[in-house]
This record gives sequence, C-alpha cells and structure tokens, in this order.
Amino acid sequence: MAQQWFRWLIVVMWCIMIFNFTASPTSTSANTGKIITQETNLPKNEVKQINIVVRKNAHVLVFGILALLLWWSNNKKRHSFIIAWFLTTAYAATDEFHQLYVPNRTASVDDVVLDSFGAFITLLLVYCLKQKYLKKGNDNR
Repeated sequence: MAQQWFRWLIVVMWCIMIFNFTASPTSTSANTGKIITQETNLPKNEVKQINIVVRKNAHVLVFGILALLLWWSNNKKRHSFIIAWFLTTAYAATDEFHQLYVPNRTASVDDVVLDSFGAFITLLLVYCLKQKYLKKGNDNR
C-alpha cells in the first residue's frame, strides 16, 4: 500500500512540474528561440526550425513520461495501458486549456494530439518490452 501511495505521489509531482512550466509566461516559443540563438548564433530561419523540433520533442517526452508513470501506478489493473493513455491525454487537454489564461501562452489542439501521441508511443514501447520479457520468461521454463 505504501508503495502504491509513493507511485501516485510521483505522478502528482510530475503533473505539478508540467503545470508550473506551462503556467510560466516565460516558457514561450519566443524565449526558447532566444536561448537557442544565444547558444548557437545560427540564422533566424534555422533557429526557428530547431525551436520547433525542441519544443515538439519536449511535448512527446514529457507526456510520454507522464503516461509511463500513470501506467506504473496502475499496472496491476486490467486495462492499465488504456487508462494511462486516457489520463495522459485528458491531462494534456486540461493543461492546454489552462494555457488560455496564462499571459503570452496559447492553447493548441495540435499540442494535445502530440502529447497523446507521445503517451501512445511510450506505452506501446512498454507493452512490447513487457511482452518480450514475458515471452522470454516462458521460454526459460
């Protein structure tokens, strides 16, 4: 029981971290672009492309980790992969909605789709690894 409580605490902490990043008016594309420009001295068009790649990959990674944590917290349940994907997508949608009220931030359905995709890919990878592990365990009998 204590281990389950700890797992959910990690999920909540990760959600708070996401919320804090997206609640900050400084976590904008423009600010990320400034940092990339300062660190690389690349032309503006290249900075824009790198900025898009960095920011979109961050969505996939951050929400993939959330999906993994949610699965980890529910992995004894029958539909743990579906539950984790649904909860991650729901959190992504509420996070984008909350960005409507943050200065200098915008909400994007595309970002929810990207977050959901990150969750799906992560969970698919975990599922495949789990199946491989279970198959390997059965082969050793």
